[in-house]
Order: sequence, then C-alpha cells, then structure tokens
Amino acid sequence: MGAVEQILTQHPYIASQRQHFRFREKQLKHRSILSAAMAKNPNYSRTKLKLKVSASYLWLFKNDKQWLYQNLPPSKLNRKPEK
Repeated sequence: MGAVEQILTQHPYIASQRQHFRFREKQLKHRSILSAAMAKNPNYSRTKLKLKVSASYLWLFKNDKQWLYQNLPPSKLNRKPEK
C-alpha cells in the first residue's frame, strides 16, 4: 500500500480527484442515512431527526446544507395560540 501511495503522490491531479471521491462517498452515505431515517419515521420533526441521526445531520449541515434543507420535513413554527 505504501508503494502505491508514493506513486500517487507524484501526480497532484490524482490527489484532488481522490479527495473529491472521498467527499462524494461520505455525502452519499449521510444522505442515505438521513433518507432512511425519514422513511422509517415519517412523522418525525426536524428536531427528532437531528437527534436520531445526529452525525449525519451535522455532516450534511456543514457540507451539504442546500440538500439537507430541501429534503427535511417542513419546519413547524412554534406559535402560541392567539387569545
């Protein structure tokens, strides 16, 4: 494995491609974890989902916020009833 790494470091464009592939792999993993949790618990609020799959939620919040907010259930506003 070390010899392969030495050869790969000689080609800088490969390093950026590998970084992109690792990011994409994590992105797909966390998206599927969140999607599975939402499918299994369709009545969960955003907060409950955040607690249930906190690592994936946090990763997506930091790295893929647009997708996260497009796929979360609609937010519920905490409003007090008017008198």
